[in-house]
Amino acid sequence: MYVMEIFRFSLIAFIVPFLYDISILFYEKGGEGISEIIKEKPHSISVFVGSEGGFEESEADFAMQNGVK
Repeated sequence: MYVMEIFRFSLIAFIVPFLYDISILFYEKGGEGISEIIKEKPHSISVFVGSEGGFEESEADFAMQNGVK
């Protein structure tokens, strides 16, 4: 297990879905439940958690357009 350095969110949201089986964005405006996203045991998961104030809507949209659930 390792901690990824902080990069510009848009770069990470574009690249990370290609590196992990499942990428999840915890977003205050809702979305799919974890049990709906993880149906089988994945080999790897990435998780995006926003800072205090959360993600901008444009950031969440960008992430979801690039495969983040």
